[in-house]
Amino acid sequence: MKYVFGPVFSRRLGLSLGIDIIPYKTCSYDCIYCEVGRTTCKSVDTDSFVDLNELFSEISIALRESNPEVLTFSGSGEPTLNQDLGEMIRRLKKMTEKKIAVLTNGSLLYKDEIREAVKAADILMPTLSSVYEKTFVKIHRPHKYLKINRVIEGIKRCRDEFRGEFQLEVMIVKGINDNMKEISALKEVVDEIEPDSIQLNTVVRPPPKGLDLRVEEEKMGDIARVFGKKAEVISYRGQRKGEAHLLDIERKIVEMAKRRPIRVEDIEYLFKGEKEIKGVLEGLIRHKRIWRYRYGDNIFFKSI
Repeated sequence: MKYVFGPVFSRRLGLSLGIDIIPYKTCSYDCIYCEVGRTTCKSVDTDSFVDLNELFSEISIALRESNPEVLTFSGSGEPTLNQDLGEMIRRLKKMTEKKIAVLTNGSLLYKDEIREAVKAADILMPTLSSVYEKTFVKIHRPHKYLKINRVIEGIKRCRDEFRGEFQLEVMIVKGINDNMKEISALKEVVDEIEPDSIQLNTVVRPPPKGLDLRVEEEKMGDIARVFGKKAEVISYRGQRKGEAHLLDIERKIVEMAKRRPIRVEDIEYLFKGEKEIKGVLEGLIRHKRIWRYRYGDNIFFKSI
């Protein structure tokens, strides 16, 4: 499918059907930790990027073939850059009773039309990782128009208006915003935002260039205690049996595909009985970790 992937297991949402409505690596940020790689089109301007009829045809097929817990706008770009996001959410509400989530970096919530677009979602998950401009730029490498004060103000205004579940993600990056000066200042602003929950994350998957950006579990626990009872460390909660199992499958597939091209039949045989294989493969392809090609009558996968 072109726009829909999964369902895949999400640390925060459970079994999630992903909806990718933005061209690959079109984003308002170019985060140093992004597993998808460098942003190729950095923008703060919205546009229509997808064929709505094709998109909803794919969603209908996916819902017939699977039973996700939530439908999630996410993927390889910033979903709020799609000017049709609000219409998409409203149409989804008419075709399913499943919860609708939007994963966003939060950078465009200062715009009235963006806050209006996400208003109909059940779950909103923006990101805020620092209150200092210098740190903000170092972590997110944002579009030149974006300043941290504007981003914070947008998140606050959205929180005031949004009636669904507001989960704030805080990405902690080793050696950058994992010190107490950063955490204490960030906590003050997070307390003003008053999210329903605080999802503390660190760089679990290998970022580009093999940088070691992951904060250790014990330190993440210390940071969580600073933020208080609403805070949860989701990066290490990801070691729950379900996700740890899927991450292990991902690693094995990528390692096999590094050594030689592997057939889809080989993967299905090795992981027989694993219902999530289709979603795992689609996720690996979408995140440019493997690629799929046909040779003769067979479909092969090779590591990128």
